This record gives sequence, structure tokens and C-alpha cells, in this order.
Amino acid sequence: MSDDVLNVVEPDLAPEVERVEMATGEPAYQLRRLVAARVAINRLVTRRAKSQKLAVAADWRAVINSHLPEIRVSDEDEELARQEKAAALEVLATSRLSVLIGAAGTGKTTLLKALSSLPDVAAGGLLLLAPTGKARVRMQETIGQEALTLAQLLVRSGRYLGDVGRYCRSDQDRRSGAKSVIVDECSMLTEEALDALLDGIEGYERLILVGDPRQLPPIGVGRPFIDITNYLREQAGVLTFPRVGPSYAELTVPRRQVGMKDGTSGERWDLLLAEWFGGGEPTPAADEVWDRLGHGEDLGTLSAKAWATTTELHSIIKEELAQGLDQMESPQDSRGFQLSCGGSDAGGYIYFNRGAAKIADRWQVLSPVRAATGGVVELNRMLQHSYRTAAIELAEAGGRIPGPAGPERIVYGDKVINVRNKSRKHYWPNNDDVIEYVANGEIGVVVGPFRARGRKVPLNRLNVEFSTQAGVAYDFWPNELGGDDGESVLELAYAITIHKSQGSEFGRTFVVLPNPSRLLSRELIYTALTRQQSHVVLLHQGDLLDLRQYATVVHSETAARMTNLFADPDPVEVDGKFLEAGLIHKTAKGIAVRSKSEVIIANMLFAKGIDFTYEQPFRAPDGSWRSPDFTIHDDDTGVTYYWEHLGMLRRPAYRMKWEQKRKWYFSHGVVEEGTAGGQVLITTEDAPDGSIDSEHIRALVDRLF
Repeated sequence: MSDDVLNVVEPDLAPEVERVEMATGEPAYQLRRLVAARVAINRLVTRRAKSQKLAVAADWRAVINSHLPEIRVSDEDEELARQEKAAALEVLATSRLSVLIGAAGTGKTTLLKALSSLPDVAAGGLLLLAPTGKARVRMQETIGQEALTLAQLLVRSGRYLGDVGRYCRSDQDRRSGAKSVIVDECSMLTEEALDALLDGIEGYERLILVGDPRQLPPIGVGRPFIDITNYLREQAGVLTFPRVGPSYAELTVPRRQVGMKDGTSGERWDLLLAEWFGGGEPTPAADEVWDRLGHGEDLGTLSAKAWATTTELHSIIKEELAQGLDQMESPQDSRGFQLSCGGSDAGGYIYFNRGAAKIADRWQVLSPVRAATGGVVELNRMLQHSYRTAAIELAEAGGRIPGPAGPERIVYGDKVINVRNKSRKHYWPNNDDVIEYVANGEIGVVVGPFRARGRKVPLNRLNVEFSTQAGVAYDFWPNELGGDDGESVLELAYAITIHKSQGSEFGRTFVVLPNPSRLLSRELIYTALTRQQSHVVLLHQGDLLDLRQYATVVHSETAARMTNLFADPDPVEVDGKFLEAGLIHKTAKGIAVRSKSEVIIANMLFAKGIDFTYEQPFRAPDGSWRSPDFTIHDDDTGVTYYWEHLGMLRRPAYRMKWEQKRKWYFSHGVVEEGTAGGQVLITTEDAPDGSIDSEHIRALVDRLF
């Protein structure tokens, strides 16, 4: 639509649509309710961020130590991890508003538990909130107090409309009483959800927003957690280690490791691969993961299998299930498959009794798509028909269990997911501990009804027990489950979408990645790679290295969103896509890089007319490869330079990984800068305060080129 047309129709857009501005001053248009949400969120964040600190005194390091095992041997990384946790704890305890961010394995839940133990915090009462049922339960178990989903809290005051799944403002009473409000998994919150929450609570002293901004942005409007995080980071100025500032705390040292047979801790290669898609600077070992996976290695917590056709994919999934699940003896083992889903063997028959859902989260197939090749609809159908034919036949025969329900023909013993936030009043057993609510995304097992011989049990419903509420079976009625063409509040959940998995954690995951897929993004792959506790299998269609392209900002779903919580949108074009300028690092050459330091290096090379490529793999004669930051071919001298910029050498684990990568370079004919040779390694590094010495870079470029 042209500007002329917009100018003509603009008066007719009121009052539902308001005129706003882009960073260039050009007009833009926004729904009025979103303008109101923006104003309310902006006002609260800016006022609380600038307010006087809360008076809380504690020995912050001692509090952290009390929640972690004693350091028995020298561990520099653990020492750094505790230093930053102690600094972050002070920020969370004394700020009226704060954000806590960190990648998977950095210890955010440990820090929250430490915060909740502070007498000044505990005495004022806690309100613990999360967007999903699984995140609610994990938070509740970690801190030891009741937690609610946002929908549970807000539906009571009309700020969540369950029938349409929408968050909104309301004139009804607000929730009060708790002095501390902690919201986990905040990257999932839309602007409307956050606005409804802020409208629905009052009387609190501190509001803490927790999450990982590398994950998928919300399904809905905006990216408020990322916008708030970036605003508070900018207000904090230059951050050294530990990365804390007014209202801002970031955990950077990963401590989730895998136990080895000799009792030591080993590398979490799955999380190293996730770093590649985290949008920041990956550690020096991140490209080694690609190399080793490409050679077919099983890296303990990570493995990869290629597939080409649907038939091949189905076969590989069954093989991987048989290898990864203790209960399965072969890819055809239906008994073992059902035991892995919570079934119990009695007299040669598999029953699904109450308690079955306790292990529903031990494994999970994930896919980015629903209906296409490799999508969850196809995979659920395949797994159900491969391993549950006896239950399907029993349901079709009638008399013992309900008939197949809904468009996916759900039967007794199936693993299912609830897809609608809703209060539920019919359940068994009837006791005061039941929360009478099932959240969108909760996974469970159909545990009934089962009509034993001589018993009269109605078969006009399904009884579903969820892993988040083990021991309670909720009734689901025919009008909720739909007919062959109708919508159902329950779906099969042997496979679920990666979006649905956000906020959850599983023992093992099997991640299906079709190629091509328009839904793949940097954040989606990062989210998929951080859902597992022990192992993830990447089931990739085509060449594994095709996935590397999604690590670039061009494939960022977050950067492609236009928002205006704290600044007017400023889209810039990168490789044919418009991305928010404040969320990317674009060089003068027009390419996007990972950090400000790399922008400085790239711009100096560009200004000198020195041609370079970014993250181009250097392949050795033995087939192994590594990816330097910049590769420069000097035609005049015949020398090829590989430039690596090192940003976190203060961390011992980072230094060790860099030394390993450096030795790899030298073992394949690359020499140190200052040594004669046809392939030369250049290294630069950040200063201790996180800055880069531009003059040193300029002098280096002048000397070499």
C-alpha cells in the first residue's frame, strides 16, 4: 500500500489504529491497544530502573556457596561462575526491576533458589510465574513454593480470556500481597501478555524477569523481554566481568557438564553446538563440533543422522529410539516402546495406570513443522501405528476402552499434549491439592478409563494424567475432542513442535530438521538444542553443514520483528531481508557479523581495501576443518591469513579450547604471525573490560598489509 493511499485512509483507521513513527520519521501504524501496552510497559520499566535501590544486606558469595557443593579441587571456571552469581544475586535482591539472562546451563534456577532463601525476600512473600505448565512445575520444584502459569493467575481477573487464548487489560481487582514477583521463561511473553501481567499485579517491591533471549521470540506480538534486556544493558553502559549493572544481571559461565566414567566432568558438546546459534561469539570448540559430527562421531550428549526420504526418516527414528531408550530391545519392540511411555507389564499385557505420566518427559521427538514432510502429524501417526496397533484394535472393538477420539484417533495409553489453557473441574482423585487447571503445552498419558471384567465403567470420556500433575487424572469429554474433522484440545505427543517444547525439558530428544524448511531460524535451532538433559540426536535432511547458514543474523526471527517499546523501529537491509539495526552487527562491507569487535576489524580491513571472507571454513588435507573469523588472501605475497578474535580468554575453559584449536592450526601447516610461511594465524583479543583496542588493530593491519 502506497503512502498516498495510507494518507487518504488514515482518518478512517481511528480509533482502533494510531499513527506512530519509524526511526527515520516516516509514518507507521499500530493497533491502539498495542500503543497502550507499549506506553505502560515503557513507563514501568524506565521508572523502576531509575528508582532507589531496596535495602537488602547479605554476604552474597556466602549465600551462593550455601546452595552449591563445596569446591574440593581447583576449578577456575567454577570460581568465576560463583563470582558472577554472587554479583547477580545482589542486583536481583536490591532492584525494583531486574532482568536475569543466561544460556542453558549457566545456573539461573540455582540463583533464583538462592534469592528466595534471603530472609528479606522470603518474609515479603513470593509470586512465582511462568508461561507454560512445565516451566511452572520446574520453578516450583526448584524454589519449593507454589508457582502459577500466567494464564492461571490472570484468568481469575478477566485478564486472560481462555476461550480465545488472549491476554488483555481489565478493571477487575489486581493480585496483591507478594513483595517479590519472579517470572521465568520471559522470552515467550508477548507485549499483550506482559502488559496484562503488569496490569494485574500491585503492591510488589521487586519484579524479576528471567529468561534466555537466544530462544524463540513469542508466538504473537513483539519481543518485550529482549527489548527490555537491551534497554537495561544500554543503560548499564560498558560491562566488564561480572556482567552486571543497574537492574541487569547476566550469567555467562556454563556449568552444566556431563559426568564421565572416571568421575570427572566432560564437555557438553550439545550446548557447544547450541552456542553456534546463540547470536553471540561461540567458544573456539564450536566449529569442532561440526567437524566431528560430520565424521559420524557420537559425542556423548550429541549425535547426528542424515535422512533423505520419509521412509528413511521413519526407519532412523525407530532405530534411534531403540538405541536410546532402555526399555526397547529392537526398533520393532512395541512392548518396550509402551513401557518407555509409562506403561506397566502385567501378565503379558501393557496397562497405563495412574503414575504413568511421571516418565512422559523422559524422551521427545521434536520438529519445526506440523503438516509437511518430517512434521509432527506424520511422525505421530507413524509412531502410533508402529507400536500401538493392539490398543487401536481394542479401542475399535469397544467394550474395554473408549473408541479412538478426535482427528488423531487418540486411544488409551497414548502420549498426548493439551493445546488449550483451561480450568478443569472433573478429575480423580478428588482432593484439595489439585490445581484444577491444565496449561497449553502440558504433556501426559491417557490412563483411562479401562473397563475390567465385571466392572461398569463409563467409556464416554478420556482420563489423562499429566507429567506436571502426576497422580491426577483429568476428564476430557467427547465435545472437546472433536470428530474426524473437528479440532481437539488433545493431540498426540510422541512428536511435538519445537515451539511447543519451549519452556520444557526432556531426558533425551530426537530433533527432526527437514531441508528446506521456511520455519527454520537461528532461534528455533537454538531452542531445539537446549531442550534435553542428557542427549540429543539431530535427524537432518541432506548435508549437515547446510544448517550452518541458520546461525547468521539473516535467519534471526527476533531481528526480523519491528517493535517500538523503547525506540522507533530502524530496519536495515541485509542480504535482501530487513532487520532491526539495534539487534545486528553490520559492517561497512554490508555483511553481518557476531560482535562489535568483529565489526571494528572488518571495517578497518574494508577501509584499507583489503578483501576478506567471514567464517569461511579452512579445510585440512585430512578432511577436518575449522572456521576462522576472517580469511584474507594476499595476492601480492601469496600468503593466506586466518584471523581469530578471542573474546573470553579470562575463562579457563575458553582458553583451553582455544589452545586446542590453535594446535590444530599448527598441525596443518599454519604458522604464528611473525613467522615465515604461506599460511599465517593472526590473533587479537578483547581487553579485560570487554573493549577492543582499535589503535592496536589499525597498527596490525598497517604492518601486515
